[in-house]
Amino acid sequence: MLKRINKIISFVTVSLTVFSAMPAMASESTKVESRSGKIFDAIMYKDGKYYIDDDGTSYYYDGLKYNALNTIHSGEDLYLYNSKYASSKNGDYYINLDTGNVVSENISKNNMDSAGSKLRENMLRDNRGRYATKAIGSLILEDDGERLVLHCDDDVIDDFIKIPNKNYTDSWYETEYYKTNSNENGWYFIDCVYTDKDGNYISADHSVGNIEVVTTTDSSVKLKNTKDDEDGYKAAIMQVHTLASDDDYIYRLATLYITHDSNYNYVTENMKFGDIDNPVTVTTSAGAWLSRSSMEGDPAKSMFLASDPIDDNDDERDPVVGIPVIQKISKKQSEDTVNGIKYPESITTYILADSKGRCEYNAEMAQDNYVAANGKIIDYTYDDNKISVRTLSLKSKNGYSYTDFSDKLEYTIENENCYKFDVNGELYILDKGYIKKYDANNGFVNLYKVDEGCNNFSVYDENNIIAWNRENEIYSLISENKSSNSSGSSSSRSSSSKDDTTALNDDTTKATNKNGWNLIDGKWYIVGTDGNYAKGWFKDATGKWYMLDRTSGVMITGWYKDSNNNWYYLEAKSGAMITGWMKDSYGSWYYLNGNGTMATGWIQGIAGNWYYLNSNGAMTTGWMQDSDGSWYYLNSNGDMAHDTYVDGYYLASNGVYVE
Repeated sequence: MLKRINKIISFVTVSLTVFSAMPAMASESTKVESRSGKIFDAIMYKDGKYYIDDDGTSYYYDGLKYNALNTIHSGEDLYLYNSKYASSKNGDYYINLDTGNVVSENISKNNMDSAGSKLRENMLRDNRGRYATKAIGSLILEDDGERLVLHCDDDVIDDFIKIPNKNYTDSWYETEYYKTNSNENGWYFIDCVYTDKDGNYISADHSVGNIEVVTTTDSSVKLKNTKDDEDGYKAAIMQVHTLASDDDYIYRLATLYITHDSNYNYVTENMKFGDIDNPVTVTTSAGAWLSRSSMEGDPAKSMFLASDPIDDNDDERDPVVGIPVIQKISKKQSEDTVNGIKYPESITTYILADSKGRCEYNAEMAQDNYVAANGKIIDYTYDDNKISVRTLSLKSKNGYSYTDFSDKLEYTIENENCYKFDVNGELYILDKGYIKKYDANNGFVNLYKVDEGCNNFSVYDENNIIAWNRENEIYSLISENKSSNSSGSSSSRSSSSKDDTTALNDDTTKATNKNGWNLIDGKWYIVGTDGNYAKGWFKDATGKWYMLDRTSGVMITGWYKDSNNNWYYLEAKSGAMITGWMKDSYGSWYYLNGNGTMATGWIQGIAGNWYYLNSNGAMTTGWMQDSDGSWYYLNSNGDMAHDTYVDGYYLASNGVYVE
């Protein structure tokens, strides 16, 4: 059984973002208490909630108390599924990590079946004649009365698969259909289609974004899709492999071709990209093949990238006839359609080459694993207790969209349970008693010091982590206590005992005290004229707002999150809602809007100064990289530096670092 689990774990927030050209900051970490307890398995969730198997009984911790899950078999490994479920290996049951409810049905299978049937229904409704019921050769698209099924004897095309998604996000699916009309997308007859479980699909092979192509020394065209031509030039795109996805986007590897005239003659190797004043030629120094994956994972169809076969030891660079690209595809449907078919609201095509056009693709990339993380892509492999990782940053400059690769980092860990990805796609490792977070510029940065014996862990985000060693019967817990039903300090992280079964007051409890504010057993309540405790938001005669627990009526202090995921701060002593700047007990600054909601991202002060508040709302200082890849420097008081040099680096009037 877990012991001493009711003690509070203190913490210090460590800034991990530093500028790539700067000297690496000293590695800091927060020491976390080691506790006694035998844990077989655990899965962390947000707001301090988690599932735990203590090798005898399974429990769900709801942020206040432990709840025994008597229908769950202790000792069975569970796996994350979608945004809020822990699943048994065979899918017999699913635990809702938000509520603790156990669902005895195969949600994964149900979702995939739903996606297939609803996709068929929606696509046939939108354009029944677009896709063939039979294809040339071994490609056969059959309608079995329930869904469209694409059969391919030589495994050129997958049927219906779940695409890679980061942890704690809902599943999307991929399939491909054979078109009846090849006038779109060059010679390519296949449409790649993505869908969610409800059949909200996007056809991915129409739009290419806005590719600027320099055709001659004094002329250029902008290619936006694979159907229309510009001065006889067209773009064609071939799906290769879906790399990753996040809440809003899908990232796929594809091959881009530029054709000219009605015969679709390839002219890619003669084209340059970007604006006409800064054209970039895409070249390669080594031949490479792009392979389409079959369901078994074996190469099925390839396209050579260089204009001529090239010896790997040859230093010469040759033009590329088929350009490898990463496409960032919006999951949201465009308001417009093409022949009734739904397309993504946006697609951006990034050439898999650096800023000078040097192609970065190699055959090993098709075997790597990918996770989307804050608009970037983490490329990683794990083999023989070694994890190898690098970051792919998607950038645009002078009309040329390209890929910036960080240096590859290799790190030895104890076992495959010692690396995990969080809700944001960020990579963590557990190594010799340290929980470390991957940073492309500074490697693995220490976050927490836990017991050196810990050899397994679960991460929701850097505020919600549990590490343990089953054999040694030890564990360490970092748990965020921003509970909507709790009162306490602004950023405390705590845990509770399984023996803590304190129940909240029943919704119909009558108060026996006078109307107005009442102090009962050290807690404040408001009693209404009807004799009931007031609950929810309450505004007093002076205009101040208070939050009273919606179940018990007790006045809440500290951080409070409403049903719309907005955070508020209620003053620790009075309970009054705070607006404006607020400094917590750990020295972090936050800004609460006029309606009390916690601000995040960029905000502008009264004096015109800009400040940046991270996803947790804390004001950022020092070097900071925005989601678009731009670097800024925030002074010690939080205001953005501009029109000045910092450590020898120039920041423009908009605060962006200029190379």
